[in-house]
Amino acid sequence: MRRFQSGQTIAGSAETDIAAPVEADIATEGGLLPRLRTLEDRTVVILRVISLPLLRLAIGAVFIWFGALKIADATPVADFVANTLPWFNRAWVVLALGTVECFAHFLQ
Repeated sequence: MRRFQSGQTIAGSAETDIAAPVEADIATEGGLLPRLRTLEDRTVVILRVISLPLLRLAIGAVFIWFGALKIADATPVADFVANTLPWFNRAWVVLALGTVECFAHFLQ
């Protein structure tokens, strides 16, 4: 027999106690919460391994893409880039900057 704060006395074991909190069912070994924590831990481990290489790949792709657009003279910002360096010839400054950007990918 167990006595609760309300003063009620309930006969039976703790396993069949109707006053047991609901969280006990969720937090049991086979419950949802431990499985979600395990899934989260696995996801964090995988992301720690692949996140930096994926970030480097993405930044490299941006460098190559922007550099290739400058080399092909198909970028909409070619005039803006050329005007930021007015003491250089526009014909080769955009091409040189595009080449540098393409090679910057390999420095990562």
